[in-house]
Amino acid sequence: MLVAIPAHWYSRSYTLEEDGTPVGTLTPSLLANKAALEIDGALYEAKRDGALGAFVLTQDGETVAAADKKGVIGGRFEVAVGGRIVAFERQGWTGRRYHLLREGVALGRIERSLWSRRIEADLPVDLPLHERAFLLWLAFMMWQREQTAASS
Repeated sequence: MLVAIPAHWYSRSYTLEEDGTPVGTLTPSLLANKAALEIDGALYEAKRDGALGAFVLTQDGETVAAADKKGVIGGRFEVAVGGRIVAFERQGWTGRRYHLLREGVALGRIERSLWSRRIEADLPVDLPLHERAFLLWLAFMMWQREQTAASS
């Protein structure tokens, strides 16, 4: 299981751990829809391509994962990861959980804690770590957008 734990109580950065071992960091940008990821020493950038474009994960300028938002309202995406196209959808009325689905069958989930900023990603281990971290960022970014909209 991939877990994102805030680096400090006051920090925007998260330490990424897999089965208790640190594997990287997630550092959201002060700008919306962007973050730096360091996974096992490799640097990635997660961002949105333009105002209405796909959400992408790039390494050295090359796209390594992508997600297209489906619909204007709601948290539903079509995601290209692990050499396949899958659905990534917000589940439940609280919006704290996202499921990764293939043909309607749950492959995994990402859930934020009710009591802290901790995020747990229980996703298929056959997905490369950087793709699992991208999905975690995608859910995190959507939660941040919802929180910003609610406080406006």
